[in-house]
Amino acid sequence: MPAREKVRSWLAETHGPQLELVRHFLSEQLANDLVSSDQVRRLVITVLAVLGCVGPLIVRLYRPKYTYLQGLDSGDLYLAAVRADRLFFISLSMIVAGLVTVIQWQGLFPSRQDYLALKPLPVRLYQVFVARFLSSFAIVVIVIAVLNIATSLLFPLLTSGRWQLPSFGVRYILAHAMATLCAGLFAFFAIGTLQGVLMNILPTRMFERLSVLIQALLAMAFLASVPYVLDIPNWHATIAARPRWMSLFPPAWFLGLYETLQGAQDSYFLHLREIAVMGMSAALLLTLATYFACYDRHASRVLEQALPRSSGSSLVERSASTLLRRFVNQPPEQAAFVFAIQTLRRSRQHRFAISFCVALALVLALPAVVPSMVAHFRSGGSWSVWELESILAVPLVIGAVVISALCYVFQLPSEAQAGWVFRMAESTARRDLLASVESLLIVCGLVPVLLLTVPLEVFALGWILAFAHLELVAVLMLLLIEARLAEWHKIPFTCSYVPGRRNFWQTMGIYLLLFAILIPAITFFEARLLRPLVLLASTAALSGLYFSLRATRQTHWAIVPLLFDESDEPLVGGVRLTPE
Repeated sequence: MPAREKVRSWLAETHGPQLELVRHFLSEQLANDLVSSDQVRRLVITVLAVLGCVGPLIVRLYRPKYTYLQGLDSGDLYLAAVRADRLFFISLSMIVAGLVTVIQWQGLFPSRQDYLALKPLPVRLYQVFVARFLSSFAIVVIVIAVLNIATSLLFPLLTSGRWQLPSFGVRYILAHAMATLCAGLFAFFAIGTLQGVLMNILPTRMFERLSVLIQALLAMAFLASVPYVLDIPNWHATIAARPRWMSLFPPAWFLGLYETLQGAQDSYFLHLREIAVMGMSAALLLTLATYFACYDRHASRVLEQALPRSSGSSLVERSASTLLRRFVNQPPEQAAFVFAIQTLRRSRQHRFAISFCVALALVLALPAVVPSMVAHFRSGGSWSVWELESILAVPLVIGAVVISALCYVFQLPSEAQAGWVFRMAESTARRDLLASVESLLIVCGLVPVLLLTVPLEVFALGWILAFAHLELVAVLMLLLIEARLAEWHKIPFTCSYVPGRRNFWQTMGIYLLLFAILIPAITFFEARLLRPLVLLASTAALSGLYFSLRATRQTHWAIVPLLFDESDEPLVGGVRLTPE
């Protein structure tokens, strides 16, 4: 029997409760009731293929660099450069592992649903905890392995030469693989420790409220560090100087492990290796302590957790009621609006998706602005043109990301049958039901972005210019909303979702056009025509275009049926020939 058939036959058998629980949690984390297993399989394969291609692509870009370094008369520059590149691969592994761990933050500990579903089965509580831990651990290990397995072979092969001792061999390959693997696992254990500590010291309700915020902040931290990680290959002079602050930089700890595994006896790298060993051991022990020592207490808290209080009115409910009275008039539109607001309030997945995109928007918009703001605050003086362009781009970038994120999240259903009540009202209230999407994008996307950027605009432009510019930004964001709603036929959270319907490169091309061409072009002209009358005249002209497009869309919405079920595209399309 071939080896593949033996593996399939072994996997098809039952191998005890612990292994079956691990298999169950793995399938649960990689599947969704609203998405078919084939679609999930394609998505997972695509993500792993992209990660697997990152390393070989980077190594290929390094070839001219090391061809030049190997030809130098001295190996000092080569040694500093190769250590900077090793630090880059270690940091990249840590960032990717940290992001994967943050994304599956909710899956690190068993949930209430896990306890209720598995309680009737003949399994022990600790087995559920072990299975949850091993399933999350396995996903992170697989991602780290796919990311680094090619570079563990190609990078040592590329950098081996007369200045590399020892040269290409098993020891070099193992040193690269071990350092990148340990760095990624350190990120996994550190985040697991943080969640375990917070879960055991905070009250249940407080942890539930803060959990999404902490998850989003961690995601933002990892995303914000990406530009700095990409700059690490240029740190060769810093690494050659061996600064003391490197002992406070976790990726540098594993660079010390990398160097000592290759036989380096330098006291500097030996010290870094000791910190790496202690840090890894502490993260592992703290994770195990918070994870398993308190599992009985955690299970009791989760099982005894009361449902959200229904008495009284929360701030969210009062705000929603006020918005309904002021901005939403028709009862069908109110129903769809309240349904979407309540779904966002109760669904952790939807809130995290939006929080993640908001963090991405802040990472894209603020790093280019904050240093200029600080320098201007200290020294005063006038703004340069490029500084004005960066400041004027902030509300446009954040608004475009938030509106795009909301449009994406609105497509993800809350439950498979969530839209049954809206199906009944489709024939008589189609236009009012779809109008809720526009209201939601304005209330949850446009208004918060404008309020968030008011202090920045006033500080940089003054009250008059800031008011005029934010009016222009509001109209531009309304035009973006019109562009997103041109082909929109769904009520938020009520339609089944099929991932990957749009071509990936087409989608990337649209976002590249928006963020790399349109927004820079708009801010280019704004910075050079920054006059109140010019901004107000532009706002008036674009407002006419907006109202024209809005009227056309509303007419179209009145006749187009709502979409409640997406179907996968056929693998082979029909030719649709008609006889003459």
